[in-house]
Amino acid sequence: MLAITKKEGGFTLIELLIVVVIIGILAAVAVPMYTRYITTAKAAEAPTNMTALIQYVQSYARAHPSDWRTSGLLATNATDSSGWMNEIIGTDAVYFDYSFTADSSSPYITATGGRGSTTDFSSSDYLRATFDADADVTWSSAGKLQDVQPANGSES
Repeated sequence: MLAITKKEGGFTLIELLIVVVIIGILAAVAVPMYTRYITTAKAAEAPTNMTALIQYVQSYARAHPSDWRTSGLLATNATDSSGWMNEIIGTDAVYFDYSFTADSSSPYITATGGRGSTTDFSSSDYLRATFDADADVTWSSAGKLQDVQPANGSES
C-alpha cells in the first residue's frame, strides 16, 4: 500500500535568513537617517528662540539708543531667572543655554548646546547673533549648528 505523505507548510531556513538580512540592511539605513532627523528637529529650537530674543533687543535698542549695548536692562539681568531672556523664551529652552554679552562695539546673543541631560549637543555647538551699532544682526555658528539659519529674514 502506498503511503500518502502530506507536505508540511512553512518557510525554509534560507528564506528566513534572507528576510533577516533584508531587515538588517533596512535598519542600517533607517536608524542613522532617523537620528539626523531628530537632531535637526531639536536644533530648530535655537534659531526660533534666538529670533524672539533678537526682536526684543532690537526693540530695546530703538527705545534706548545711547546705552543699549553696555548698560540698562539688557546687560544687567539677561540670564537671571526673572530676567528678560527667561521672560521671552521661558520653558522653550530645552536643548540650549542662552546668554547676552554686553559689549560697547558688538554685543551678542549666543545659544550654546549642552543644556540639561541632552547628549545631542555640546558646548562647541552654538548659534550667535552679533549686533552692530544699529542693532542689525550678523549670524555665526559652529558644530552641529553650522548650517542652521534663522527662521525668518532677521539676518543682515
